Amino acid sequence: STVAELTLSRFPTTSSATYLYQRAKLTATLVLSDNSQMDVTYNADTSFSLAMEVGSITALLAQSSSGSLRKKNVVVGASQGFLKVWVTFGTMRSSNLTISVSDTTLQIANIKNMRLRRSANAIVASVEDGVLPGSALAETNARIISSIVGDPIFGITFDVVFDDGVLFSDIVRANGLYFAPGLFSFFSSTNVVRIDATRGNVTLAGNSNSNDATTIEVETSSASFGLVRGSLVVTTNVLPVIGDVDLGTGFAQSKPVFGGSVVSKPYTIPLVVNTGTQFMKTLTVTIAF
Repeated sequence: STVAELTLSRFPTTSSATYLYQRAKLTATLVLSDNSQMDVTYNADTSFSLAMEVGSITALLAQSSSGSLRKKNVVVGASQGFLKVWVTFGTMRSSNLTISVSDTTLQIANIKNMRLRRSANAIVASVEDGVLPGSALAETNARIISSIVGDPIFGITFDVVFDDGVLFSDIVRANGLYFAPGLFSFFSSTNVVRIDATRGNVTLAGNSNSNDATTIEVETSSASFGLVRGSLVVTTNVLPVIGDVDLGTGFAQSKPVFGGSVVSKPYTIPLVVNTGTQFMKTLTVTIAF
């Protein structure tokens, strides 16, 4: 989130050998003679610079991008100290801005927007949100999940608010690791969902009952980081493995196949067949009374 900050504080971490600091993304705006403004952050004539106030390396400039354009305009804290940053546009140079890098450790104040990040093999569906199986959503607020038993189906991601008011969105990296491993612990309220206690990766282990749901919880792993907890409620439905046949919907909560049926009234039973890479030629259905 965009917050007016002149101090880059240290993130909480479980390792004293590696410290991670907040980053600051610099922007450049021209004010024209008619008082209109123009963003020139990624202009070819724009450059950003920094200098340490003492000899040690307090921060570095990292690259950011906007479409195909790239610019070294992200201040990355490296050690406690002070630095000055400025921007040059053509022959014009801005005044210096002093930024401090602090060893004061941030506290986690809140966990927000907890959601699922699915793998390529997972079907995540939310009837209430109108999301159908196989949708292209990489992340979703879905509450109903389907997959083959044992397949990694999704991971948990969420946003974190620190005690200085800065929001760190999508705290899970693409590879499933957190920016500071060990900060959070994960729990599942049932055995139909297995969850990695430190990374939040989830696999499906069984069907939810018709009135059952699983609560996935995440909390800070130590009181020294701030006592914060978040939760997400899901239901599950196991899909058939290759060669298997499954009666019941493939994306809604598992329910008794004949639940709600009425004598003399038509009743539709969804049928899911997993043929893998093969083609199904015929299907024989046998009904026994």
